[in-house]
Amino acid sequence: MPAGATRPDTAAPAAPSGLDEVEIYGLVTDANGLPMAGINVNLFVAGLEEKSAVTDTSGTFSMTHPIDLAADETVVLWFTPPRGMGLVREIVMLKESEASAMRGHYGPCVKKAILSPSTYLEVQILDQAGYAAKIEESGCMEMAGGMGDETFELRYNLPADQTFTITSTTTEQTTSGPGASEPEVTESSVSYLATVASSTAEGMALDLEYTDRSAGNIDFSPLIGQTVTVYLSPTGELSRFAGFDALPEIRVGPGMPIGGDGYMNELRTLLPRLPVEPVGQGDTWTDEIRFLQPIPGGTGNVTIDATYTLRGQTMFRGANCLEISSEYTFSFSGQGEMRGAPITISMDGTGTQEIYFAHERGMMLEKTGQSNMSGSTESQGMSFPMEEEARTTVTVTLQ
Repeated sequence: MPAGATRPDTAAPAAPSGLDEVEIYGLVTDANGLPMAGINVNLFVAGLEEKSAVTDTSGTFSMTHPIDLAADETVVLWFTPPRGMGLVREIVMLKESEASAMRGHYGPCVKKAILSPSTYLEVQILDQAGYAAKIEESGCMEMAGGMGDETFELRYNLPADQTFTITSTTTEQTTSGPGASEPEVTESSVSYLATVASSTAEGMALDLEYTDRSAGNIDFSPLIGQTVTVYLSPTGELSRFAGFDALPEIRVGPGMPIGGDGYMNELRTLLPRLPVEPVGQGDTWTDEIRFLQPIPGGTGNVTIDATYTLRGQTMFRGANCLEISSEYTFSFSGQGEMRGAPITISMDGTGTQEIYFAHERGMMLEKTGQSNMSGSTESQGMSFPMEEEARTTVTVTLQ
């Protein structure tokens, strides 16, 4: 064991019956062999994050966790540098399940080690150029076969009583009104605790509890703890909304309360739609979503047309995922009333999304997107332009 590496100072508690108390420790360095502090180390067992650590000033880390060394499951470590440094995350596979090996989820470019009751690792974190040079030198890309002709049937399919969290965060820059030059930046987020109330081949009934919500100085506390129910089809359509009429109506802007319909619409685009037929790498599918959106004193029509493309397979948050990209168009038109005057609102825009779908687990893990929209509000012969840029991230964590 090199002098820089350290083991935990205290004895670990006994592991639960059938599990081994595994000790994982090691040293993280840069391209010059110097120790790297502040590298996040995350342990994933069978697709779930089980443990984490951070390298200290000497570049070392250590963790202990109960793991069944004889179980047919995948165990990986992620070494993630802080954002903004231009460095590449390193993944180390400690143990691979038979199903993962048969499907080739981990290519020859993934660093591999052997998991034992006491596992020591040395990991080097490189920048983009250094990582590319290492890959080219190893020749591992030439050994990787890609997805080939393999196809996948993508379905939302979780067992009954499975719980997971959904968190959506959005940052918007809006420019509106005559002579407006500086955009107004707003941040908002909403979180749900989801429980699969029932699960069949036809879909899942999900109980969703609001656990957090924020948007500026708006008081959403009456919403927290409220529970609604929706039905999710295997391909991602939502229906059978229940409990939304009982949610509190909260004022989110001038003449704009959000109530049952508004809360329902927030869920309609949360999860991406999946193809009806099996798809392979490069295949595309389309989808259209239409719904009515409340506006001050009226309603508007929303239409979203999306084209999805299956890009390939990848590891994401320790799970075997399919990477999907999406391009979409958005249109909105509606008529209402504000302060006794009729108004007409119209918006059009485009957007892109990157999606990671854990096909073996039957659930999306993350969706990130950005959009650009423009339009106007017209009232009493006057027209007020609007421009909006938004970035949204939806994260699902299976428990």
